[in-house]
Amino acid sequence: MQLLFAGLPSSLLATLVLLTLTVAVTHLAGANHAPWASVCIVIVTAARLFLWLAYRRQAERENIAWSTLFLIGSIAAGAAWGFGAVMVFPAGNVAAQAFIAFVIAGVSAGAITTLAVDKRTALGFVLPCVLPLSIRLLVEPGAYSATMGIMVAIYAVVISAAAVRLSQHITENIVLRMRASEQQRTQERSERALAQANHRLRDFIDAADHVAIIALDNHGMISMMNRGAEKMLGYAEQELAGKLTLELLLDADELHDMAGELSTEGRQLFGLDALLQYSLATGTLRHECTFVGKNDQRVLVDLVLTPTRADAETVTGFLATAIDISERKRAAEALIRMNQRFVLAAHSGGMGIWDWDVVADTLTWDARTYEIYGAPRDLKPDVNYMLRAVHPDDAERARNELMAALAGKQPQLRTTFRITYPTGEERVVSASGLTLRNASGRAVRMTGLIWDITESRRVERMKNEFVATVSHELRTPLTSIRGSLGLVSAGVAGALPERAASLVNMALNNCERLTLLINDILDMEKLESEKQRFDVRRMDVSELVNRSLEDNAGFAQSLSVHFVTPEPLCHADVLVDPDRFLQVMANLLSNASKFSPAGAAIEVNARCHQGRVRVSVRDYGKGIPPEFQPRIFQKFSQADSSDSRSRAGTGLGLAISRAIVERLGGHIGFETGPGGTTFYFDLPDADSLAAQTMALQQSNVS
Repeated sequence: MQLLFAGLPSSLLATLVLLTLTVAVTHLAGANHAPWASVCIVIVTAARLFLWLAYRRQAERENIAWSTLFLIGSIAAGAAWGFGAVMVFPAGNVAAQAFIAFVIAGVSAGAITTLAVDKRTALGFVLPCVLPLSIRLLVEPGAYSATMGIMVAIYAVVISAAAVRLSQHITENIVLRMRASEQQRTQERSERALAQANHRLRDFIDAADHVAIIALDNHGMISMMNRGAEKMLGYAEQELAGKLTLELLLDADELHDMAGELSTEGRQLFGLDALLQYSLATGTLRHECTFVGKNDQRVLVDLVLTPTRADAETVTGFLATAIDISERKRAAEALIRMNQRFVLAAHSGGMGIWDWDVVADTLTWDARTYEIYGAPRDLKPDVNYMLRAVHPDDAERARNELMAALAGKQPQLRTTFRITYPTGEERVVSASGLTLRNASGRAVRMTGLIWDITESRRVERMKNEFVATVSHELRTPLTSIRGSLGLVSAGVAGALPERAASLVNMALNNCERLTLLINDILDMEKLESEKQRFDVRRMDVSELVNRSLEDNAGFAQSLSVHFVTPEPLCHADVLVDPDRFLQVMANLLSNASKFSPAGAAIEVNARCHQGRVRVSVRDYGKGIPPEFQPRIFQKFSQADSSDSRSRAGTGLGLAISRAIVERLGGHIGFETGPGGTTFYFDLPDADSLAAQTMALQQSNVS
């Protein structure tokens, strides 16, 4: 459409020129209708001119059928010339007729050059322009006119065929030019995209400054390297590109060894060529080696060499990537050494090492673990096998403790259980383990230790039985001695001299202390052997705390201290043995009283939080020495264990308290500093599952 309208102005100008000549000739020939014919042609020409002007202003409007309007204008123009020729036709004047035929032929031929872009438009102009004159000549009498009419008709056919053919050629040419133009634009876009891609690729390569990336040609010559390579080697890219091969950056001895490894019996390769040929044959080469940089700096790297290809058959070069693994290598070696020391330490202590891959559900044992379980070395253990070996009475508890550690409910696995050998022999073992988790917190691995404590348990039991037996045997004579001394001290045997009375009182006091010690020892033995039966009841914790404060108020007054409750005690029910609860409180309150300065207030609190109750006792003494803190809950442990210690005690109170609290399903702990110490214990709420489970367990204790 643009081509049709582009040629219209020149076509209109040619029309006016030819019209002027035609009018002049017909006027000389004496034609009377020349003005009317001229007026028709001028009107049509003016209309086509206005159409051209409208197209120039509104060509982008799609709702105007420009091609149809142009076709109508062409038909009208052709008809104006054709019927104008008939109107001015000079009858009987053969020369004038020939001239008119010549003009019509010129007009139609000239129009073809501008209208052949569209064959419909070309035919729409040619046929109305030529056929009327042909018919008029055929009608005119005379052989000459008839001959010319036939010739004009033939001309009409020929010029029409030429117009169609020319239209086809123009259309094909336009299509070819459009394709060429589109290909050129596509190529330009591709070149711009390629340039942008190359720029982005270079930026990406340079951004990976933790990786050395080196491009090589077919012979191993360096053609490009990124910032990571510059940083690793100490060279700038322009110092090496096009000047050195990769071979000069590799340790010569290592390269020689690598070439020997990659060579085959039938083909011996040398130097860098061995690496290039191997990567061509296999698609990639990966090897640890040493880069030698500027100033002979050496970097241990993981080298990957890959051929680059233009297509499946054409190799354009090679790409070498290298990652500095010096730190990783050193860390791996240090880890191996540490692991060796760990294994040696574990084995020297008679401990076995186990590792559970949670994801793959595979279990790995070392030799000592096989020995502990009495399993053959060809056995492939799994978690189910390990749990099946546990004594039936301990199996559920051991499984629950393992799952709790795996789920993160416990910071680590710490458990003791019995295992049964195929022979029926029972062994007592302890196990511990830590859980490794991925970024989302899911457990992926658990690793730990296991050791046989059967013998130590036997020795501990013998010791406890011996201590209990001795304590029982001492209690009866000690009671008699204490009673006798009490009578003597009371004057039943008569008045005693002051010196003798002092010695009797001293003996009586030490009998009291010894009695307390024996009672504590017996309590401890019963708790550890689980022979102590607990009378578990549902109690209000505030009632129990208030009772303990009343029971111990006299002892506190004797040491010039007093108890206070800074805030209201929480009213929550707990499942406890009230006598054992009061025993724990007595131990904590007596310790706080003994280690507080005169006149001090000892703070007692009971708080409820998230289904648990915490009871705490705070003193304002000097605090617990750091070196004693790890041993504070051990039996017979005292911060001052000398004969001259100022605070009397058996050293069993806190150990007994811990045993009682743990039997009640709770936890005991402390916080200390220069300004004093707070001992606390937590118990589950009476309605919690933990409390119900504890009560059920205590009901089964004989």
